[in-house]
Amino acid sequence: MTETDARRLADTISETAFAAHRFLRHGQNEKVYENSLRNRLRKLGLKSTSNTRSMSSTRMAVCWANSSPTSL
Repeated sequence: MTETDARRLADTISETAFAAHRFLRHGQNEKVYENSLRNRLRKLGLKSTSNTRSMSSTRMAVCWANSSPTSL
């Protein structure tokens, strides 16, 4: 993965996480945000390599960034 691809992937993850937060608003359990982000990224064709039950957004982003996206 080139640096440009990594930056594009990071931007996609960041924009998707922000869109999920705007939709759900504040006050939800962290797991709700995680599931929303995971589902939205899956719809974009990205796959997660982590099977961790609960993880912070940063750890999730690292897992997504380390996965091989099917399309960017």
